[in-house]
Amino acid sequence: MKPKPLIFSASIGHGHNQAATALQIEFQKRGYEPEIIDTFYTLNPLLHKLMLKSYLHLLKFYPKLWRAIYFHAEKSPVF
Repeated sequence: MKPKPLIFSASIGHGHNQAATALQIEFQKRGYEPEIIDTFYTLNPLLHKLMLKSYLHLLKFYPKLWRAIYFHAEKSPVF
C-alpha cells in the first residue's frame, strides 16, 4: 500500500491551486492517492475569507507593496 501524500495549498489566487493540482496529477501517475488541503479554509473558513479579501485588496490598491513583499519573500531563507 502506497502512502497518501497531503498537498497543502491556499486557494488565494490561482497559482497555489495550479501548483497543487500539478503535484496531485504527478503523484497519481505514480500510483499515489494524494489529497489537497486548502490550509486557510481547513483551519477556519473565516480566516480563509479574511486572507483572500486582504490579498485582493493589497493587489488592487497597493500593487507595488505586494511586489516588494513578494520579492523580499523570494530572497529570504525564512520563506
